[in-house]
Amino acid sequence: SFSMTEKISKWRALREFAPRQRHDGYFLSQEGEWDSNGEAIWSYYRFAALTGETLPPEWLEAVAKGARWITKKRLPRDTGRPEAGLLPAGFSAEHLGPNDFYYWDDFWAVAGLRCAADLWQARDARRADAWRHEADEFLATIERSFPSGPQRRFPGAIPASPKRRMDSGAVGNLVADYPLQLFAPGDPRLRQTADYLRDHSTFEGGFFQNMIHSGINAYLTLHLAQVRLRAGDAGAAWALIDRVAELASPTGQWPEAIHPRTGGGCMGDGQHIWAAAEWLMMIRNCFVREE
Repeated sequence: SFSMTEKISKWRALREFAPRQRHDGYFLSQEGEWDSNGEAIWSYYRFAALTGETLPPEWLEAVAKGARWITKKRLPRDTGRPEAGLLPAGFSAEHLGPNDFYYWDDFWAVAGLRCAADLWQARDARRADAWRHEADEFLATIERSFPSGPQRRFPGAIPASPKRRMDSGAVGNLVADYPLQLFAPGDPRLRQTADYLRDHSTFEGGFFQNMIHSGINAYLTLHLAQVRLRAGDAGAAWALIDRVAELASPTGQWPEAIHPRTGGGCMGDGQHIWAAAEWLMMIRNCFVREE
């Protein structure tokens, strides 16, 4: 639960969402990024779940518009292409690489639809059931699109998109486990994805993002730790947590990407808010299993 100060702070942030939403329901951050709608709806839901507050009508309408946008944005489902039924190719989070059909976007969209259904259940059960059904069908579509077969070098692991080989961009798929919990703890596909990243995308115990960032990422290392913690592998989780602590600056901060030789920043923010937030969530989840 939140203190009153925290609640007021988050209320002030969330009340800025709806006025910035486009008429078609798109929560526009940057053109060509399709994860924002799921993230915005999930944020509304988390606020309601943790505070017990009833969301204002204008927030609920923004949620409904955002959910409709997700359903309309999906690609045609009967084309036979690997990306059928997913969201279009986009830039997404810049640490994943150039435009592609990223599962990161799709996982956030599924979570957004489920959160919209929960937020609207008491107000319009029929609409909520439709979004819940859409979310289930969407997740099944995602799972069917996972590349498989004897030709795969790392069978079972999930690449960043249905058209990609395994590379460091696969770290985006960890969102299905943490924080979205779309799959059960220890899901073998996410375990194998985490194992691949451990074996092929780490430097001195931290996750190393080869694309764009070209550095060690504190917040993505902590995503790996969260997956290990949820799967019950506390030893692996603690090793990652300790490594991130070692990489902190003298002021207890982390740059967006850490230079592998100097230990200083090599791109992005000097004091990265995402990294700081992930550290707080990591420590919290060591004490509280919220599931």
